[in-house]
Amino acid sequence: MSKTPSDRIDQLIRTFFRLAPDTPLSPDRTVESLGANEWLIIDLAIAVEAEFGLEISAERALALQTVGDWHQVVQDK
Repeated sequence: MSKTPSDRIDQLIRTFFRLAPDTPLSPDRTVESLGANEWLIIDLAIAVEAEFGLEISAERALALQTVGDWHQVVQDK
């Protein structure tokens, strides 16, 4: 079965923040609460760009505060 864009974003977030595969990622969960720092957020943005064919500026990436914000970036493409 194909993964949805939301599933793919969640997988990237879990990978970059070294979370267990079953870590709940509700849309309102902040990336800060997951252990994000500026470097991880920029790395995540690069991975999202590659995965979805997007361009996300560093400023935009750093403004994405929640898991839902990251989902919205992909939905808006």
